[in-house]
Amino acid sequence: GPQRFQELRKISEQSAASASIAQVHSAEYQGQKVALKIQHPGVAESISSDLKILKRLATSFVGLTNRQIDLNPLFEEFEIVLRQEVDFLQEAQFLNQYQAQVQKMGAIASSYTTPTLIPEMTTKKVLTMTWEKGISLTQWMTTNPSQEKKNHLAHLILNLYCEEFFHWGLVQTDPNFSNFLIQDDGSDFRLVILDFGATRVYTKEFIADYVQLLEKVRAQDDASLINYAIQFGMISSKESAETKNDFVQMMKVAAEPFFVLPDSNSSTKNSKMFKFADKDYSLRSRDSVQKFIRGLKYSPPPHRIIFLHRKLGGIFALLKRLNVQLDITPYWSKMMGQDL
Repeated sequence: GPQRFQELRKISEQSAASASIAQVHSAEYQGQKVALKIQHPGVAESISSDLKILKRLATSFVGLTNRQIDLNPLFEEFEIVLRQEVDFLQEAQFLNQYQAQVQKMGAIASSYTTPTLIPEMTTKKVLTMTWEKGISLTQWMTTNPSQEKKNHLAHLILNLYCEEFFHWGLVQTDPNFSNFLIQDDGSDFRLVILDFGATRVYTKEFIADYVQLLEKVRAQDDASLINYAIQFGMISSKESAETKNDFVQMMKVAAEPFFVLPDSNSSTKNSKMFKFADKDYSLRSRDSVQKFIRGLKYSPPPHRIIFLHRKLGGIFALLKRLNVQLDITPYWSKMMGQDL
């Protein structure tokens, strides 16, 4: 109960970070600096009513547009994620699991760090963990980091995503930049991963299905890709040929950076470089998703990959911010070659 929280000292009046669900304060506990994530009152209680309103609006919109879409799976997914985000004991569990995975990464493990949970000071509405120093990506960018450092950070971020999804099946899906801090003191360079509220767990079967889907994108076998997507429950067989084709285009655009075709105008050395700040790519990527979702008449937006692709979108936005050009084709083999 609240009794034990009396052991906390020097609780900051100002919150270090604030979000819609909670705010973070610094404090001291048994001589060390800790982060207290404190839930705003009433947030958990309002989830059901908020979702009901949203669902009613969405259902009437779908009805107005004469679509025959069952929105239940989508809202079930939203509810799982929202309920999870307000249950700090669940987040604490994810933090522990994630930290254990990071520590098993071998040589590269020392490039990543996560806070350590303080379980005896954690309840459903208060999460206490070690305070990790570091600066935000925005602050770090103002220090004018070298291109080499920016490339290094980009690789750490891409590598982490490949591990999270294709290897661990444990993905921190919130794409917000503020979930990362950078520790850069000259000799050591680390990426700090902070928030585990929106962590999603993916089964080995799901990952294997997704890999199959990507294989079919790579093979440019459109018919087989559509059939697999229907079987995988990502699109209804009743959709029009045009919508099925929009699905294929969306998947192709998403996978494009992983197999950039050599540019005929450039020297072979840079042939596979993908430029993340490419405005044309960002627009095409956004348009392809919107066009696909607009065309759906029977299938709900694929709820299982929505959070995954939200995360991917966040990674791209981050790499765009870093303004890097990278050959990311090796990550394709990393994704395909995982021992699933």
